[in-house]
Amino acid sequence: MVSIDSIAVFVPILFLLVVELANIARDAIPADTIAEQNRSPIEILGRGTALGFELVPNLGRLFFIHLSGWILLSLNLLVILNFTSGLVSAGLTTGTAILLYFYPFIEVEEYDTLLTDGDIPDSYTNHLVHVTVLVSLTLGMGAFH
Repeated sequence: MVSIDSIAVFVPILFLLVVELANIARDAIPADTIAEQNRSPIEILGRGTALGFELVPNLGRLFFIHLSGWILLSLNLLVILNFTSGLVSAGLTTGTAILLYFYPFIEVEEYDTLLTDGDIPDSYTNHLVHVTVLVSLTLGMGAFH
């Protein structure tokens, strides 16, 4: 069995890795330039759209860095809920959820400009919905563990 001490060290290390991925994306990828380009969506199984919506927008490396961060944070949730309990589980799950909710602000510098206008971008609203679904499903899976 994995010790709780190991998990308590492993999860924050993954946090640091995710934050560093976000820093790379923020510093190296001009998200505003990519957003203005009219790129075809990335095709999955030969399809780029479904019901008029892009399945995976073509944001270049930003998409893959963002996906990597999401996968690592999702892995965090699964590790926490499968190998910890009590206050350790509650604290690490809360920390992971907070990082997930605010991940775009760490990753995309242009959100600063958008927020100065007082508008919350649609992409962030979509992000909130996706994170809420992910956290809810993971917590639901943990409840039946």
